[in-house]
Amino acid sequence: MSAAGPPRRTARQLEAWREANRPFELNDYTGPTSGPLWQFDRRRRSSVVITAVHGVRHTRSEAIGKSNDANTGGLALVLANEHKMSVGLVRRSDAALDVNSDPEHPFKAALIERLRPAPGHYLVDLHGMSDSYEVDVALGLGRDPSPEVLRSGERVRQALLAADLSVDFGGEATGLRGAGPGTLTTWAGGVGLIGLQLEIRQGLRSFRSPSSERTRLIRGLSNALEAVAADD
Repeated sequence: MSAAGPPRRTARQLEAWREANRPFELNDYTGPTSGPLWQFDRRRRSSVVITAVHGVRHTRSEAIGKSNDANTGGLALVLANEHKMSVGLVRRSDAALDVNSDPEHPFKAALIERLRPAPGHYLVDLHGMSDSYEVDVALGLGRDPSPEVLRSGERVRQALLAADLSVDFGGEATGLRGAGPGTLTTWAGGVGLIGLQLEIRQGLRSFRSPSSERTRLIRGLSNALEAVAADD
């Protein structure tokens, strides 16, 4: 049986995902109008940090207009809660440059301060891509991936394949490598973490899609997260 568990457990996860995502959908997907910009929840015994920095609209070229990666914020929360892992999120839009574009974005320093990941721990960054890429998940490994990143990426690839999800390993086919100088994946490598970027096809994330699609995704991501945690 998959890491996501029996059907009732998976159904509960899908319902929790829908509810957890509602705050990110407020105000035309810019999130709440007040409260902290970011959310950090630390699990002291976890070696994995899950991030979702595009759950709301974000800034590129001095305008808050870049579309959100639909439903990734709620997905990160549900996975972190289910697997008792740390999580870092952007919960509402602001005028600052995108976390995943700015190498010096203060979110990154805040993540280290608030979540305190140790060297060799994992950062799994959730994003969304369109269905036009014709692959379920593009697995980005950042710039100049280390042997540890390659090994962990292969474990994730195998876990996703076991859930019948197609994988573009290293983002070679899609170009979604997570290799830009400002990406969380590249930044993670620079601070001693093992960074992995998961770009997820829209149809797997959409609440309008058949629940079987989201079930497949939840099971695959659960398998993947447990695979990297077991590798610690």
